[in-house]
Parts: sequence; structure tokens; C-alpha cells
Amino acid sequence: MDDEFRLPHDYQYDDGEPLDVVEPAVLWGKIPEYAEDEDNRARFAAWLTTPDNRQFARNIANRMWKKVMGVGLVEPIDDFQEGNIPAIPELLEHLTDEMLRLKFDLREFVRLLTSTETYQSVAVIYDPTAAEPHRYAGPALKRMTAEQLWDSLLTLIATNEWAYQRPTAQDLKTVYGIDMSVLDYEEFEQSYKNYNDYKRDLNRSRSKDCGLNGLTLVRASELPQPSGASHLLRQFGQGDREAIETAKQSATVPQILTLFNGWMTHAMLSEGSVIYDSVSQQKTLKSAVDTIFLAILTHEPDADMRKAAEAEIKQSPNPAVGCGNLIWALLNTREFLFID
Repeated sequence: MDDEFRLPHDYQYDDGEPLDVVEPAVLWGKIPEYAEDEDNRARFAAWLTTPDNRQFARNIANRMWKKVMGVGLVEPIDDFQEGNIPAIPELLEHLTDEMLRLKFDLREFVRLLTSTETYQSVAVIYDPTAAEPHRYAGPALKRMTAEQLWDSLLTLIATNEWAYQRPTAQDLKTVYGIDMSVLDYEEFEQSYKNYNDYKRDLNRSRSKDCGLNGLTLVRASELPQPSGASHLLRQFGQGDREAIETAKQSATVPQILTLFNGWMTHAMLSEGSVIYDSVSQQKTLKSAVDTIFLAILTHEPDADMRKAAEAEIKQSPNPAVGCGNLIWALLNTREFLFID
């Protein structure tokens, strides 16, 4: 079969003849010499990431800045037109230089951004409709993603959120990484049986150690993707994976109801959950309140918070109910839901 790409048989333009072979070429510039003998994909990647092509590095730097800081230097991030001037052009060019210096090492680039005073400052509210331009005094205040919220709630319930992990690539090679051209039927059958045994044992472990009311209490990264429509992850905006970037962070009524009266809230108020057992072991009211605040908001209460919390627990029918009310109240605060 002829794999060459050719012009149509009825091509009628002046830049070619019908059935001419169309050779791949870049839009501008040249493909780096070191990639000349590579396949087309490698040649394209080499051209795209060459230091001479600053626009690609600039685009990636802007996207990573938005991912970390919440607001891009160019907004919308996919609108790099001549008339759409960056909020701080000098900063964007510096970030572009750093992206090239790091050779597109995104992990190192994120480390660089998170080490800045800007990122470590108090979060600020971003209003795209404000008359004044955004000053980037700190990262934009934003709600936790669905996955971050799930993992945060999980730490209050599961004793070991890593008890189950999806099979690794090495595990899956038991079946999928075999060379069928040299494998006879008996060897394949044994390999397939080994994988099914491994999968069965893994599912048993998940059901035994990680389950609650039919749900798997493991980190979001270890769950099937996407989750079911009624799952907490989907309710809080997890994408459906039908297309890229379908995740949402908009507020909905079901989100409120889920935190008010969802199964996860009830689970953490039941014996056996991490926070329930931790609070139950405290000997004093003060230590119980401190434990709850540290577990949910990661800080001890100030004087006013402590007074209100202790008053709620004291007026309840029993301490367990009062502590449960306090846990429920803190879970529904903006301080818990938002990253500041």
C-alpha cells in the first residue's frame, strides 16, 4: 500500500499537480539538524520545542502560570493574538526564558513557581469584570478541585487511603506486554490465568480493606475514570472525559446537599473513621476541639472559635453529638472548600 500523502486526482491549483506527493514541512523556520533523520513525529517535536520557537514556550509558560496562580498572564489562555497584550509582558518573557532553560521540565517549572513570594502570599479574589487590572499580589482564591476535595475528605475517613492502588504498567505486562509471535497457546493461557488471579486478589483486597457502603475509599487517582454521574467526584465537577478540559468548578445545589447530608459526611461521623476515633480518644474538651480543627482546617481555633465550639459541644445531648455537629459545621465552611 502507498503510504505517501498525495494531492487529489482533480487538484486544480497552481502550486501542484494532481497526485503529486505532499512532503511534510514546518510552518516557519527549520527542523533542528539533530532531528533530520528521525521520524516525522520526532522531527515535529524537535521543531516545536526549539529555542527559536519562543511562541510555544510562551504558551506553555502562560498555561502553567495559570495552573499555579489561577489567572493567566494572557487571558483567555488560548487567545495569543497580537492585540491581546499580556498583563505583565516582561514577566511572561522571563517565564518563557525559564521554560526554555529548563527544557520544558514542567515539574521543575512548577517548583520554581511555587517557590515565589507571589505563590506563597495570601490568596486574592480575582474578578474578571473589575475595572482595575488584576495585580497578581498572590494566587487567585479558588475552590478545591473535585479530586482534591475527595482526597481531603478521604483522610478524615480511611485509615490508609493507599491500601489499594491500580495495577502498574509492569503488572499489566503479564498479559499485554507479551510477544504473541513467539508465545504458544499454553504459555499464553498460563499468563492470562496469572493476570486474572492477580486481578481477583486485588479486587478482594479492595473490597475488604477499602470499601464502605459499596464504595471504594481510595484516592481519586486510583478510581476508575470517569466516576459515575452520582459520585461525589462528578457532583463537584470532575470531567466526563468525553473531551479535554471538561472539568468544572461552578457551584451547584447538589454540592451543598452532598456536604450537608451526604454519605461521606455520615461515614466520618461513624465509629471506625479516622476523625471519629481520633476525637473519641481525647481526654479533654480542649484537645477534642483542637483535634477537629487541625484535622479539617489544619490550624487550632482562635479564642472566639474555641468559645463557640466548646459551647456547641456542651449544650449537646452528649459530647459525641456535639463533636459531630462541629465536624459537620467545619466541613461546610468556605475555609475548608477553598484554597487560600
